[in-house]
Amino acid sequence: MKPIIQTLPGYRLNEYMLVLNPHEELRSKISQVRKDFADTYRTTSGMNMRPHLALVMFNQIEMMEERVVNRLRTVGMGYHPFKVEMKDFGSYPSHTIYINVATKVPIVGLVKELKEARFLMKADDDHKPHFLEDPHMT
Repeated sequence: MKPIIQTLPGYRLNEYMLVLNPHEELRSKISQVRKDFADTYRTTSGMNMRPHLALVMFNQIEMMEERVVNRLRTVGMGYHPFKVEMKDFGSYPSHTIYINVATKVPIVGLVKELKEARFLMKADDDHKPHFLEDPHMT
């Protein structure tokens, strides 16, 4: 039986991922590295995904979206710009190769501020937000 929360208007459960996007030049460089890797190792995994640095993933009902966006906007406007330096590669053995972030402190600080709004990112006890603790570019 389908849960009622997903069938009532305005109560559709949506999936969100808040990310930092690299600037265009860096995005192009990362895409080229991915293409070279795919050509060398004959794989297509990850080729359609835009490079990003994930901060939090969560599910929330549709009618809460505006409140969540307003809160995230407030956090973002109050946070000072910072430089992200990347160095070397890392992996999750079964599925992901990523670029290590050398300057983790400002990103971890931003995630900590986002955690203060976790109540807005929790649809129910089965859908809790997942905050990324180890910053990396995928």
